[in-house]
Amino acid sequence: MTLTLSEFLDAAGGLLTEDQKNQLITSLLDTQVKQVKPGDLITANVFNQMLADIVDLAVRVSALEGNAGGPEVPVIFSISPNPVTVGSDMTISGDNLDARYLTTIQVGDSRIATGLLKIGSNAKQLVFSTPGVTGATPAGIPVQVIVANDAGTATSACVVRSGVAANLAATIGAVITKAPAAALVKNTDYEFDLDLTIESSHAETFNVTPLLAVTPAAGWTLAVTDGGQASVQPTVGVPVTRKVVVKLHTGDQGTGTFSLQFAGTSFPSYHGSSIAFPIAIGATTDPTDGPIQIKSVAVAGDQTQKTFKNGEILITSNLLQSGTQSARTIRLTVELAIEPTGANAVYDISLATDPPPAQGQPQWTVTLTSPPAATPQIQQPPGGAAVLLTATILASGADAPDVKLVVGVAGQGALPKMTQKLGLRVIDGTTIP
Repeated sequence: MTLTLSEFLDAAGGLLTEDQKNQLITSLLDTQVKQVKPGDLITANVFNQMLADIVDLAVRVSALEGNAGGPEVPVIFSISPNPVTVGSDMTISGDNLDARYLTTIQVGDSRIATGLLKIGSNAKQLVFSTPGVTGATPAGIPVQVIVANDAGTATSACVVRSGVAANLAATIGAVITKAPAAALVKNTDYEFDLDLTIESSHAETFNVTPLLAVTPAAGWTLAVTDGGQASVQPTVGVPVTRKVVVKLHTGDQGTGTFSLQFAGTSFPSYHGSSIAFPIAIGATTDPTDGPIQIKSVAVAGDQTQKTFKNGEILITSNLLQSGTQSARTIRLTVELAIEPTGANAVYDISLATDPPPAQGQPQWTVTLTSPPAATPQIQQPPGGAAVLLTATILASGADAPDVKLVVGVAGQGALPKMTQKLGLRVIDGTTIP
């Protein structure tokens, strides 16, 4: 019986350690080499043994190359996180995921090139930014995940949520279109119809809730008719109008305001507020009767440190003490409706504080930027469309007093000067509640 070297080593199995096997191979080869001397005959047995050893080595090398270098069927164990948001990192964990051999990485209808794999990717996991998927929503949709190579294909599934942009720019104005004709009386239900004019940089649903600020508050209630919450869906970049009905129940007595609060859903950091509408027992409430109306107010920047809320422009004392001048500056946009409207009518604009700043005392500096302070005039567009004013406001310090920002409009000619006021004050602390 004749055995090849490889057959002998396989038969030895676990009887020899790897070191013992290597020593045996070296010894046998050395012995075989010594048996052939210059001038010796090369017999058929010797030559055949050499050929057998060569074939044996070729088989072993081929097997080793197949196990270490070729693709094997990929396996997916898990996907994390799940659900995953477009733009965030996604990790596929599994086996046989060596990127050198992958022919397909696919999430939903989006393919990921192996060149986009991130640091941390290896044969056990693939890490990459979650691609955009057709039909993805903020709530998420289920999609198929595929990883394939020449040896086979692995499939799994996950939920992909639509990506959320870092910032949302939106202005929301509210005007009362229908109000009780008579003065408000105690312990009575009333309805107010309001139009919301919304312009948003992104498609978004805004939740709308009413806020009541009346003293004394006993007996007063306020609600939006559809269960205390209403949603609006604007078209990106196009102003749209939505209607909201608010129900008010009066108490025995009281005077104050109500306003509407706006909160984003896909952009939960977005918060806004309408102007405050005055209400009181014994008084009529219909601001649309006035010749000048502030439809919306928007404050730029971090809304946790400076914002417009409940009819007031607010800034935190911490920002005034520690921020740069640019951070402390309030950049304000006011949307203004003027009645009577007239095509191409020209108006003079003014901004001031009430009371005016006192000499040597903490104060607010208000500067009109559009139209420019040097020529503070606006021309109302044909059809009586609303006009936009922009301004910058800076407090001299955290002890600046509470004041009113007075927006004034005077018509050229016989039209008298008209004004509207917004609150302006400093909030103690680092965050606006």
